[in-house]
Amino acid sequence: MVWVLDPEHTQVGFAAQHLMVATVHGRFTRFDAEVTLDPAQPERSRVTARIDVASLDTGNAERDRHLRSAAFLDVDRFPHIEFTSTQIAQVGPDSFWLRGDLSIHGVTREVTLRGRFDGSVDMLADAPAVRFQMAAEVDRDDFGLTWNNALDAVGILVGRAITITIDAAVQQPDHAPTRD
Repeated sequence: MVWVLDPEHTQVGFAAQHLMVATVHGRFTRFDAEVTLDPAQPERSRVTARIDVASLDTGNAERDRHLRSAAFLDVDRFPHIEFTSTQIAQVGPDSFWLRGDLSIHGVTREVTLRGRFDGSVDMLADAPAVRFQMAAEVDRDDFGLTWNNALDAVGILVGRAITITIDAAVQQPDHAPTRD
């Protein structure tokens, strides 16, 4: 059965080292996904997701403009980040991994997300929902996001490792809320 994201209860985030002493956290506010969910046989499930890169928000307007610019994500040329699963495996009662193709900045790489299934609940109006969390670490250089600035005192301005986090709820399409 195909399920959709509940946008009010889903967050797509990222984190990167900054100045090698701090971590900058950000999120994307516009995204969509379709989940073909088979709770009885999780390995038969599938996920496709699309993120609107222009919706990036780190809480700092100047940094956000720089991240959207041609120096980093180049939103004008690459307006979306996309993910298509290729394999899912349940590795414990509440844990799984999700392997798939992640496309950022015109480059596609295989990525494995570690996941935790937080269970299913009946939302308002008896609408079934499933909640899960996933995370992966990627090297931004692998996606052609190589801008950096050497700093004498601390090394480099932005770390190469980017942590991607997804905290999501999915519902059956007939019951899913829509975004205004």
